Amino acid sequence: MARRFNAVWMLTCSPLVLSPVMSVRAADALASGNAHELRTVVIEATAIPGTAVDADKIPGNVQSVTAADLARDGSANLSGAMDARLGSVNINDTLDDPFQPDILFRGFEASPVLGTPQGLAVYQNGVRINESFGDTVNWDLFPAIAINRVDLVSSGPVYGLNALGGGISISMKDGFSLVFTGPQTNINRLNFLTLNGSLKLTDTWSLQTLMYYRQFQQVVSNGNTTDYTSCTTSATAGELCQSDGATPVTNSAGAPLPDISDGGALYIGENDFETIN
Repeated sequence: MARRFNAVWMLTCSPLVLSPVMSVRAADALASGNAHELRTVVIEATAIPGTAVDADKIPGNVQSVTAADLARDGSANLSGAMDARLGSVNINDTLDDPFQPDILFRGFEASPVLGTPQGLAVYQNGVRINESFGDTVNWDLFPAIAINRVDLVSSGPVYGLNALGGGISISMKDGFSLVFTGPQTNINRLNFLTLNGSLKLTDTWSLQTLMYYRQFQQVVSNGNTTDYTSCTTSATAGELCQSDGATPVTNSAGAPLPDISDGGALYIGENDFETIN
């Protein structure tokens, strides 16, 4: 397997910071001997494209975590995914706060605790996130659900200050690469009626009564993406199928639905309606 990196060096204002953009290329040789190039994976500390450099010339290791990895065990969790899926990464909880962990890579630390020797440089979309005072990293300021990719590169001066242990590059999602759905509507109605009565029978006895009527209704209208896809079998060609690509989707009359995704070229969705009483 051959890999290639792209690197560009950028000179910024004082203090001097050298920032790389590196891309990893992989090729898979099939049994027939034909080489097919896989998709390019970009490892970056800035958004500047660069020229190709052999991976053998980069004296470091690159590890990555995707958005799917962050949410693999449930809700998106940055520190949990790094601890579970990146080698040589450990998590400490010095502050007893799950949102403010100490992240260690081969003994070098990126911590929110002031006074901790910081050995990891952290970048968000190419912007250095280590605070100017103490070089601390406030991990709770990263919304895990909005993270698209995390790249961990071992030690190198190209990531600037505090990169003795390595650099962490966090790329965020953007509105140009996501699909937004609609409508997203919740309607809650609550009708609550009470009737209280009290009857004094004697100086020492009284009778109280309470009657009430309570009705709750919730109406949800939710537009979502769908698992429906183009049918892949010859018998159902041109029709819309379930996620297995073989089971046709039918309407209320039992007739199959045409493939409105144009072979998967168009996004399709569904509207889900729910009423709770």
